[in-house]
Amino acid sequence: MNIRSLFVIVTLFMVILGSGGQAQAAMAYSTPPSWMPMTMLDISFDATTNKLAIVPTTFAAPLSTNTNMMGAPTAGIAGFDPAQPYAVLNSTAFSRRFGWNDANEMTAAAILPAVQAYYGPNANIWIQSLSQSPGLNTYQAIGADGLEMSNTYRLIFGYNTSDPKKWKWDGMMDHNTNAVAFSSLIKPNQFFSAYYKIYVGDATGNELLVDKNGVKVASAATDTIWGWQGPPFVFTSQTGVATSTSRESDVYTHTDANTTIAITGGDGEYAISTDGGTNWSAWTAVAGTINTNDKVKVRQTSSAAAGTTTTATLAIPTANGSGQFRVTTVGSITTPAAFSFTSQTGVAISTPITSSNATVSGINAPASISISAGGEYAISTDGGTNWGSWTSVAGTIANTNKVKVHLTSSANEGVTSSTTLTIGGVSGKFVVTTGTSVTPSLSFTPVTNAPANTSVSGMPFSVTSNAITVTADSTISVAGGINPDYQVSTDNGVSWSAASTTTPATVATGNLVRVRVVPATTPFTTSVTNLNLGSFVASFSVTTGYANPPSWMPMAMLNVEYDSDTKKLMVQDINSHPSFPGTTMPALTYIPAGTYDPTKPWSAINGGVAISRQLGWDDSSALHGSGLTLPGSLPYQVQAMYPGGSIWIERVSQSHGLETYFADGMFGVGGTSSGALTGTPQPYSNMMTGLPIVYANNYTGIFGTGGSSTKWKWDGTMIHNVYAVPAASITEPNQVFTATYKVYVGDATGTEILNTDGSSTSTTEIWSWKGPASPFIFSFTGQADVPTSTSIESNTITVAGIAAPASISVIGGEYAVSTDSGANWSVYSKSAATVSAGNQVKVRQTSSSMPGATSNTTLTIGTIPGIFSVTAVKRNGSSGTGAAPSIADALKTLQGFFDPTKLTPAEKIRYDVAPLAVSGAPQGNDVIDIADVILILRRSIGIGSW
Repeated sequence: MNIRSLFVIVTLFMVILGSGGQAQAAMAYSTPPSWMPMTMLDISFDATTNKLAIVPTTFAAPLSTNTNMMGAPTAGIAGFDPAQPYAVLNSTAFSRRFGWNDANEMTAAAILPAVQAYYGPNANIWIQSLSQSPGLNTYQAIGADGLEMSNTYRLIFGYNTSDPKKWKWDGMMDHNTNAVAFSSLIKPNQFFSAYYKIYVGDATGNELLVDKNGVKVASAATDTIWGWQGPPFVFTSQTGVATSTSRESDVYTHTDANTTIAITGGDGEYAISTDGGTNWSAWTAVAGTINTNDKVKVRQTSSAAAGTTTTATLAIPTANGSGQFRVTTVGSITTPAAFSFTSQTGVAISTPITSSNATVSGINAPASISISAGGEYAISTDGGTNWGSWTSVAGTIANTNKVKVHLTSSANEGVTSSTTLTIGGVSGKFVVTTGTSVTPSLSFTPVTNAPANTSVSGMPFSVTSNAITVTADSTISVAGGINPDYQVSTDNGVSWSAASTTTPATVATGNLVRVRVVPATTPFTTSVTNLNLGSFVASFSVTTGYANPPSWMPMAMLNVEYDSDTKKLMVQDINSHPSFPGTTMPALTYIPAGTYDPTKPWSAINGGVAISRQLGWDDSSALHGSGLTLPGSLPYQVQAMYPGGSIWIERVSQSHGLETYFADGMFGVGGTSSGALTGTPQPYSNMMTGLPIVYANNYTGIFGTGGSSTKWKWDGTMIHNVYAVPAASITEPNQVFTATYKVYVGDATGTEILNTDGSSTSTTEIWSWKGPASPFIFSFTGQADVPTSTSIESNTITVAGIAAPASISVIGGEYAVSTDSGANWSVYSKSAATVSAGNQVKVRQTSSSMPGATSNTTLTIGTIPGIFSVTAVKRNGSSGTGAAPSIADALKTLQGFFDPTKLTPAEKIRYDVAPLAVSGAPQGNDVIDIADVILILRRSIGIGSW
C-alpha cells in the first residue's frame, strides 16, 4: 500500500467519525471542498493488446458555488480562507467528484509497472487535454481537503493558450478539482466539457509507439469525455448591447425555502412574481424576501462606454449560483461607412473651392480625422447649421457629424488638384480641375522604328516631330527624353528659331512649334518628350527599332604608300596609330545581342560582342577611286612597277577570338550624307574626284579565328574594317588583342611578287585593341505594369570577372552598392565611382509619368552596359495583354468605384480612363468614378475603341 492511499483511508476515516478534516463550524471561512462522494475513473493497461482503457469513458457532474463537509452542493457562495491552497476556488463554480485511479494499484498488476515493463523504465502515463470549454480549469488535489503534501491545487489543465495541457499521472489515486470562474458563467445550467487523451509517453510527454516491422505505428492511447453542468442561479449574459440602454434578464425560479434577497452592482434592480410570472412587483434595489416557487428577474442600464461590461448581482443565500447578470456594450467602432465628395471641373484658377458635405455614419466612438497637404476640413455637430473653423490639424469626429473640405485650385488652366480626407482609415478624395480658356487640340504624331543610338553609332541621331499650331499665348518648355529641344516658327514654317531648351520662353497664338529629341540608346524602347504650352502638355513619343550599324567615326586610317627607292610598300601611320608610344589604344565596346537588324549585312556582329571601327586602310595619295583609272594612285603605281600585281594584306597572327569584317561607309552600306539624322543610306562620292566609290559584299569576314581567310586583296580605296571579339573570349579586364599584318605586292592568287633582286615588297604592321574594363555581361529584369511616377528598384547583380576596381556610372537613374553580400547598401547615387569583384549592385528609377511609356536606366561597369527597363501601366482599362478591356475589368472598376482600397496603385491608373482626350485616347482625372465604369463596360462589349 502506498503512502497516498494510506493517507486517503485515514482521511476517510476521519470524515466518517465526523471530524471534517480542517473544517470547523466556528470558523468564518467556508468548509473546504471534500472529495466525497467521489467518482473514480479506473485506468488499466492490457499488455497483450498494448491498449490503455478507462471505465467509465464518459460521465458528468454538477458544478456548485458551495459544498458541505461531504462535498455535496449546498446553498450560497463559498468564501475560502485565502491562506489555504483551495482559495483558488473562490468566485468559481466547482466540483471535486472526479479522480484518476488504478484499480490494481496495490497488486502485482499495478498499471505503471506494467507499462514500464512493456515500454521500458522511462515510460510514463500521460493525460492530455485535447479540448475543454472556455473558462474551465482543472487543479490537482489529494485528500479530504486537497492537502497534497507538495504543490497542492496546482493547475494541471487550463483553457488559456499558455496554460498546461499535459499532466504526468503517477499511477496512484488522484482527485482533481474542476472549476469555472463566475465570469465564464453566462447562462443557467451551462454545460462544460473536457476531452482527454490517456497515452504512454516519455519523460517529456512525447507519445511512445509500438514498433511494427520497423515502423512506429501502434498507440496504446484511449480517450474520455468529462462533463459538468453549471449552477442554475445564473442570469444569461447579454453582449453587443447598445450603450446606456436598460436591459432586462431572463427569469429564475426559486425552489428553496423562503429567504432574504438583495441586489448589488451599478443601478441593478429586481422584480418578483408570486403568481408564476403573470404579475410582477415594482422594480426595486431594496433588500427583501423571496418565497418558495417565486420568480425573480433583474434589470440594469448598460454602460455609456463602448466595449464595457457591467454586472448586477442578485444574492439569494439558499440558491446555488453566482446570481450575476452581465451586460456588455458593443465594442468601439471607429471605421465609418464609405463617403465621398463630388469632383468639380472647370473651376477658376487660384480659388478656394469647397466640397459638398459628407455625413459620418457607422461608428459608435470618436474616430480620427486628418487631411492631406493642401487641404482643410470643417465639422458640424448640429446637422450643418453651424460649422467649426477650417483646419488641417488632425482631430476626431463623432457619428452623425457632417464634414466638408476645401482646397485652393491650381494657378494654371486645365490642371487637376486634389486633397484626401481620412476618417478612421476610410478615405474620400476631393478633386477639382481648373478650366481652360482654349480647348486644346494639339498632339504630335508618334515616331516608331527610329534607329537606336548605341555608343558606336557615331554622331547622335535626332528625330524631329511634326509641327503643331499654338492655340493660345503661353509659356513654353520641354522635358523628357534624351537631349530634347524645341523650335518655333513665327512665319508659318518659312523659318525656324535655333533649337533650344529655353529660347524663346513664350509663344503666341498661331506660332508653329516642333520638338527634337535623340532616340533611346537601346532597341525597341519608347521615350516620351513633353512640350509644355502653359498648362497644356503635348507629348512626342519616339520608339526605337534596331540600332544603326557601327559608324567609322572617329577613324584612324593606315595610309599605305609605295617607296620607289626601297621598292617596298610602307604604312605611314600619320593618323596617330596606337602602335606608336604614348597613344591610346582603340577600345572594344560591348554590344548586347539583338542590337542589330538580323536581315542586314552587319548582323554578323549581332551575337553579343565587343567591337571597334576605328582602324582602316587608305591610299596615301588620297586618290581614292579605282586605282587603274586614277594615275598616281597607289594601285596605279603598283601596276606600273609590277604588271599584273595587286596589293595584298595578310594576317600573320592575331589574338584568339578576334574577327575582322570588311565594311565601309558611315554605316558600312555605302555611306551617308544628308541622311545622317534618319539613318537612311545615301550615295557617297569621293570628295576630291567626284567619282563614285563601289562597295560590295559588306561585312564579309576577311580575317578571323572562325575559319575566314588569312589573305585579302585590297583595291586601294579607303576601307574601314570592323573588329569584333565575342564576349566568351574576353577573360580579363582591359584585355589587349593584337593582330600582325603583312602588306605586300602579289599576283592574282596572293603569291608574293619579289623585286628583280629577290627582295620583298612587304612591310609588317601590328594593330592593338583594348578590351572592356569589366569582362562580364550582366542584365536587369525589366518590370512592366508599374504605377506611374513611382520609384522602382531592380534586381541585384553581382560584379564578376574583374581583377581590379572598375568604373561604374549610370544614366537615367541611380545605383547602390553592397560590399557585404547585400547586408548593407550604400545610399543611391548618380555619381561615377568604382566597384570591385564580388560587390552587389542594384539600380532604381522613377517610372514615367506617362501611362504605357517605357523608361530605361543604363548602368555601365567598365565598358559593359546593363539596362533596367520599366514600363508604366497603360491607361487602357485592360488587365490582359490586349487593348480591349473585359467584363471582368468593368466589374473590377465598379468595385474600385465603391471602395478604392480594393485597387492597387497600378489598377487605379489602368482603370482611370475617363475623360477621353480629343484624339480618343484615355486621359483620366486621377479618380475612379462612374464614367470610368461605363466607358470600360462599353469597350468590353465592343462599343468603340481607344
